[in-house]
Amino acid sequence: QTPSPWGIMADADDPRTGEKINSSSNVWAHVNDLASQGLVDTLRYIAGEIPTEEITNGQYVRDWASAANASSGKGALGTMDRATMAKRLAGAVDGRSIDNGEPLVDAAMLEDPRGIAAQLTPEHIQAVKKFAAQKVQSVRAEAGAYSYNKPFTEARRIAAQGTDTEAALITEPMMQLAGMNAPEITQAGNELALGEMGTSPLLASASALRSMNPGLWRDMRQARENALAARGACIMSADEIMAPSPNSLADLTKVVQRKFGKFNPADDKKTQLERAEKIRKYLATKFHYAVIAHEMGHSVALRHNFVSSSFAYAYRPQYWQLRTKDGMVTEQCTDVSATGEECIGPRYFDPPTDEEQENLIWMFSQSTVMDYAGELTQDLIGLGIYDFAAARFFYGDVMSVYNEPGYSIGDTNRSKTLLNVTGNFGGILGWDWIDKNANKINYTEIQDRLKIIKPETCAEVDANAFKSKNYDPARDGEFDPLLDALIVKVNGRTTRCKQPEVDYLQYDQMRVATPEEADGASWYDSIPKAVDSRSGRLRAPYGFATDSWADLGNLAVYRHDNGADAYELFNFLITEQEIRHIFDNYRRSRTSFSVRTQSQRILGRYNEKMRDGAKGLGLIANIFRQLLPELGENYDRNWALYANLFYRDNILASGIAFDHFARQFARPQSGPHTFAGNGATDPAFPVLRSHDGLFSGTPPAANSIMYDGATGYFGNIAIGAKLVENRLGTGDGEFDRDYTANAGSYYDKVFAPYLLTESVDNFISDSLTDFTDPRYRSVSMADVFPDGYRRFLANQLTNDDYIKGPRIAAAGGQPMVDSDLYPTQGIGWVSWWTPEPEVCWPGQNQLVCSVYGCEPGNVCDVDDNGVFTPHALNPMAPAEQIAVDPQVKFEEHKWLIAQTLLYLPENAKTNWINLMGIWELGADEDPGFANRIELHLPDGRVFIAKTYGTETIFGKTVQRGVGARVLEYANELMFKAYDCTPITSPESGSTWCQPTIVDGKPLVLHDPNLGSSAQCNGANNAGCTCAANRACMELNDYESIPAFMRQAMRDFRMADASMKGIYD
Repeated sequence: QTPSPWGIMADADDPRTGEKINSSSNVWAHVNDLASQGLVDTLRYIAGEIPTEEITNGQYVRDWASAANASSGKGALGTMDRATMAKRLAGAVDGRSIDNGEPLVDAAMLEDPRGIAAQLTPEHIQAVKKFAAQKVQSVRAEAGAYSYNKPFTEARRIAAQGTDTEAALITEPMMQLAGMNAPEITQAGNELALGEMGTSPLLASASALRSMNPGLWRDMRQARENALAARGACIMSADEIMAPSPNSLADLTKVVQRKFGKFNPADDKKTQLERAEKIRKYLATKFHYAVIAHEMGHSVALRHNFVSSSFAYAYRPQYWQLRTKDGMVTEQCTDVSATGEECIGPRYFDPPTDEEQENLIWMFSQSTVMDYAGELTQDLIGLGIYDFAAARFFYGDVMSVYNEPGYSIGDTNRSKTLLNVTGNFGGILGWDWIDKNANKINYTEIQDRLKIIKPETCAEVDANAFKSKNYDPARDGEFDPLLDALIVKVNGRTTRCKQPEVDYLQYDQMRVATPEEADGASWYDSIPKAVDSRSGRLRAPYGFATDSWADLGNLAVYRHDNGADAYELFNFLITEQEIRHIFDNYRRSRTSFSVRTQSQRILGRYNEKMRDGAKGLGLIANIFRQLLPELGENYDRNWALYANLFYRDNILASGIAFDHFARQFARPQSGPHTFAGNGATDPAFPVLRSHDGLFSGTPPAANSIMYDGATGYFGNIAIGAKLVENRLGTGDGEFDRDYTANAGSYYDKVFAPYLLTESVDNFISDSLTDFTDPRYRSVSMADVFPDGYRRFLANQLTNDDYIKGPRIAAAGGQPMVDSDLYPTQGIGWVSWWTPEPEVCWPGQNQLVCSVYGCEPGNVCDVDDNGVFTPHALNPMAPAEQIAVDPQVKFEEHKWLIAQTLLYLPENAKTNWINLMGIWELGADEDPGFANRIELHLPDGRVFIAKTYGTETIFGKTVQRGVGARVLEYANELMFKAYDCTPITSPESGSTWCQPTIVDGKPLVLHDPNLGSSAQCNGANNAGCTCAANRACMELNDYESIPAFMRQAMRDFRMADASMKGIYD
């Protein structure tokens, strides 16, 4: 379990000539053993040979094997039909903003040939694309790039150090994250109480404004990788690589059983372990080869190449054999396919076929050993096409050129497509595949256009002919053509195909393409040599991008990833972290386990990559925001057209990332849930609550159980709940308190607002605008979806769990569950950025999303029992649903407020401050605006917030503004807690409570759920105190939210000038 490296290359070079003096490539065998053992255990678990309790400490794990099966197919995102895709594409760019909540564009307008596109000529559209592409082409994310917004963020971070806000953020879970043991936590608590934040190194180590700042972690990781790369060294860290990824595990299980015999829980332990050890040794040999080949690659001057798994052109030919059935499937999928057999297209339309999965198609989606593979099976296949081409180029000064008719610069059917991916990696948007007319195409069309495999050459072969003479079945199991000879089966036959022939040409015999030849290939920058200067033959590009470009937002350049476009990439990253939860986030007797390692893994290995990849769309939007007015076009209306024409994959990916971060923030507690009694749930808006949060001695009967981690429904991965808390160990005596059993989702919730609002750019660009007004470069997820983040922020800052929470399907007001009380249709997660909030469910063959409310023109009513039942407007979704407690309380509210204020982009600060602002009369000036809502607390304090209109969420009408929504929710509690006179503003239409004061005290209402007395009952509430009313007690707690918002604005120096009382 020692966290040593897996492999290291640290050669000795002559400082004068750069020549190698000594090669030092190393593999740690014990890490190899751990990696192979972990994989074998996982395969045995999938096959049912190992029970859940021997794999994880997690309870309530539901059918993890079905999730593993789904991961090799549709993954966590599944597929979607064309109508859903069109709706979500339009919803992301429909013109809504903080001020305007009404869409200016919808899917019908974009799909209608007589709509927006009809008003623009094809020539105009192409001219806009060319200009935008030239602008974007100069923008890449680079590790050493200057950030425009970072100084402002740093100024706010430093300003808040030593303040009450910093003290509120130094919590015990953050101390655990900092690695403190129990005595250190006690000491830190004492120092915190004494106000020693500015002088205590211990407290600094637990502060998100100091050592626990996630941006600092990222910078340190990147600095380490860059420093190693600059010295020509490499360290393959065991904790980064030893994680079986999801895509091929279920089918790899079948392959190893073909080789070594069936896993069988009925076998005696000796038989099971002997079989497992044979498999482990076989896999360890493969891993050893992969690691040593990677390190030796460095010795022969190969740098890391992190586009291997994204550059579909250079994928192994076996990949294209499987995707196209030896080149025979050429029809593009225009809508979702149930099986993926009849067409080829984006994975949201074209799910992996059974044959693709059985032949481990993901194993072949790479081109070099110099990548850090995300898909584990890619470490089983050895050198790729890039490895040979790079070494040939370095030592022979030769480049690969096509040596067949049709692959010359004069053949525009192929030249534009190839030139556009030559000598670049697509920058922040990823690879830009185009046709001869420079129209964007999906990567799945390149086989039909470029003939990566030649269909006419595909032929059945005798797989045994490729069996090595030295093959030892006693050691390596039965010969398997797929794993041992890398030969796939297409239509049940083992076949091989040839690729177009290439020739090798000296570098000085190559030339760059002329501007006329490259016209339309806007990503070709006329620097890389791409054409045979004598015959015009085209260079075969193999793709390259190394450490300084990786993990920063360049969509094609990530470590530990997999996927040829943004949808596949994000599907992989979400699927892996959800599938790995029951392994990674529980101790499982590991001495090296820590909450810091696991929480940082989720943040750095998965979520920051998605965040940075999704932000690119915001940068493009800012470019178009400047461009379109110059062309006389309305940005709010026409941006939707151009975005859907040029950046569809990026739009979908951005929405996926937003939904994922929002889901992490609102993820419920795993385990039993019930409708809590005694008025804890409003009967009109019922919410299922966790037994772990109830204080009664004997928990009530469960209505449902939230499964822990991922499971499978309808062939899709269904994302589940997690434990929020870090539980202490049991059975370890005095060491229970230091032997943390799991890493809770508390940290996912803490960092979700950071992921949604961080706007520190790392783009390198040399445009005029960068030197005149570089603010356009500062973008965040909140800029990409301003109305979505506004809605998310406003409602998550309340205690309205009915609106905030995820959902499960219901019938007649009761959850639909199976015999084990697990939801029969999984958990539905709220998508906040769509025109109206939707709930998205795993459905049969595809993702199913629906608004829940009333048909337009109808009024939502409650039934005779006071129960409110909004219905699905999409008939494919569950007709009814029930909310589940999202576990978002004051602790999460603090982080949501603080991270939002800290990371707000400077160019949008004023809008967000107005949206979040809360004024206190007396302390502040009256802000003077008429569109307001007020909160009159019984103690005489009066708060004011600006209103921005209302919206309807799940049939409930609420305020749009953030501050207004907070005060509106407080007023809801006021009306339940106190005798009130309703006051309605004639300008804003909002209503607030003016409490009745009798003898200097507010008149508290009787709460029948908390009993009665002679002085406090249904007929007489003159003697009711706050303790006799649940809403009153909740209001006392909730008052701290507007107070903390004002405090944080003060400490981050973000308050409006009229909020004078904040700085007193």
